[in-house]
Amino acid sequence: DEKGWTYAMLPKYLLSKAPGTVFGSADAAANADTGASSTASSPLPFRRRRWTRLRVLVSYPSISERTESCLQILAQNVMLEMNGIKLTDQVLCLSESLKESAEAYKQLKFRLRSAETALHDMKQDRQRGSIVDVFDVRSTRSTCNTPTTE
Repeated sequence: DEKGWTYAMLPKYLLSKAPGTVFGSADAAANADTGASSTASSPLPFRRRRWTRLRVLVSYPSISERTESCLQILAQNVMLEMNGIKLTDQVLCLSESLKESAEAYKQLKFRLRSAETALHDMKQDRQRGSIVDVFDVRSTRSTCNTPTTE
């Protein structure tokens, strides 16, 4: 899939790469003979991380100093580009998380204001005497229906 996972029905299909099998390809037909698939939506029980490495030539025997320095600069450029991509992904992830947190904060703030308003209204009603205190012992005894024994 897009995150680098490969899925299969049995672990043995993930351990060895059978001829004609392309792990991580989007084509499920290419993987039908081994049971491997790359779709995350499939209900396959086993998965493995497909590691990819980027290799950059930095030197080889009998080259000039200029060529070697050029290769090292290119390697450094590739490393900086990869770090830039990683940092960009982190910033986007943090930005999304911040948006979610801001939305949750707005909802909690609204709930708090509603609760404060309800509490204020309850206090005003109590001061007017329109609400009977549910914790008043006298009021609970008078309304309680207890069976009498005769």
